[in-house]
Amino acid sequence: MTAPSSEYAKVWGSPGERARFTGLTRAAAPLFLVVGVAGYLLRAALPWPGLTPAATGFLFLALSAAVVWSLPFARRRVASYFKGARGEEWVAHELAFLPADCSVYHGVRLSSGGRTAGDADHVAVTPFAVILVETKNWSGRLAIDGERVLCNGAEPSRQPVAQALEAARELERTLAGRGCRVQVRPVVCFASGRLPQGPVEAGGATLCDVRALASVVKGFGGVSLPELDRGVIESCLQSLVE
Repeated sequence: MTAPSSEYAKVWGSPGERARFTGLTRAAAPLFLVVGVAGYLLRAALPWPGLTPAATGFLFLALSAAVVWSLPFARRRVASYFKGARGEEWVAHELAFLPADCSVYHGVRLSSGGRTAGDADHVAVTPFAVILVETKNWSGRLAIDGERVLCNGAEPSRQPVAQALEAARELERTLAGRGCRVQVRPVVCFASGRLPQGPVEAGGATLCDVRALASVVKGFGGVSLPELDRGVIESCLQSLVE
């Protein structure tokens, strides 16, 4: 993916690619069991069956039930991950129009101490800050309760603030392993939901909706990043999306 022109941010990586791949992989997981049982049943149909006719018939019925059960389950799984991928694409579109002195990276692999620790949805590097953006494409009414985010009055299975903070710290460790110590600013961006109060700080992260994302990213000020450090950061991030 590239930015619209040289007037805008430099962009690396493909938004939503990881979400789509993960969704398809997890959706296909139940089918592996189906394939395994089918193979065993074919073996049972050979001249030296290891199953009695009754057991073979029972397993055939179980296999049919597994297929019926797994298909709608797989569809829901795929739809959920593809929805997340669409949210990442919307966020990527907004980040692509940052000024030319910014760089944007999508699907950054987080790896420190020789271990892989997931991916960051988006990382933006401005003249003043390194910003990690965690995207949530939730449908419904959003509310902030202290450090918690509620959707339609319910708490999600995993709080996005904690998730963004964890990813930001992991990115800091990843960059430190390449010789660059820098603070990473965590941002949670809601791609489809609206925050009625606008951008807000919660638990050490900035929360905003996609309309306010560009202004939030450009709003991180302070001391300019040294050119040498920024060069190391850019080189590291490029290697983590290739």
